[in-house]
Amino acid sequence: MLPLHLGDEEARASTRLWRRVQARCRRIWKNVTHLRELDLEGAGWLMLNLCIAPSKVMRNTAWHKQTKGQWARDDPAFLIIQVLFMITSCITWSIGFSPSFWMAIWAIFKLVVFHFFFAGAVIATVCWLVATYSSDNSNEIVDTPAAVGPSGSSSAWVSYFRNTLIGRFIRRSRVEWAYCFDVHCNSFFPFFMLVHVCAYIVAPFLLSRNFGFVATVMANTFITLAAVYYCYITFLGYQTLGSLRDARVFLIAIPTLVIFMLSATLFGINILAFGVHFVYG
Repeated sequence: MLPLHLGDEEARASTRLWRRVQARCRRIWKNVTHLRELDLEGAGWLMLNLCIAPSKVMRNTAWHKQTKGQWARDDPAFLIIQVLFMITSCITWSIGFSPSFWMAIWAIFKLVVFHFFFAGAVIATVCWLVATYSSDNSNEIVDTPAAVGPSGSSSAWVSYFRNTLIGRFIRRSRVEWAYCFDVHCNSFFPFFMLVHVCAYIVAPFLLSRNFGFVATVMANTFITLAAVYYCYITFLGYQTLGSLRDARVFLIAIPTLVIFMLSATLFGINILAFGVHFVYG
């Protein structure tokens, strides 16, 4: 059976999308290799307001879309500073909780690569799919005829992939995956400040067995507040798009998180202590 080939209009749309991705990657690489061009002041402003006034960040994001023509950030300063903060935090926690130098290196790898980048990419992908399904043109994506089976040539496989549901999502989604990852970065920073910075200051109390159930309640409260705030900023990030039918879908996880934390607290499970043991133990 022959594959369903792209029309001229869809082929041009795919080419434009690929060129935009290439141009954005070149801009990011240029900023990374030319540190003087990084907007460090803007990154600091974002970090401060994500913690105290996230609505200002969302207005800034909408302004960025109007001036730059894209939702995603093209300046990696925020990401670079965030990673440096995580590495510094890991070193600080490792001084008190890691038994060796190599365990500290492994802790940095787990936090930065696995928890932040890998888990963040998974969360961004799930949110991208949800946002695309919730967007105004979701029916157009789903109702497009699916591809039939490909022949043996490589071009046929490429054409087949482009006409699968995933391919149609990539071509026609109005939600940028890079923006979804930016939303994760925005949401993760206050979470990081609560769990990795504020909790470290009172860690002797939160992780002490002498205070028993009280320490468990306080530690799990830290985690719950951080997780709820993560969901809230995620909600604000997708609400800013304006093309979603109901962005409140991103708040669905909050009741589940609260119930889980209440259950863990009643059973005397200190989630913070478990996380510290997992990352630094």
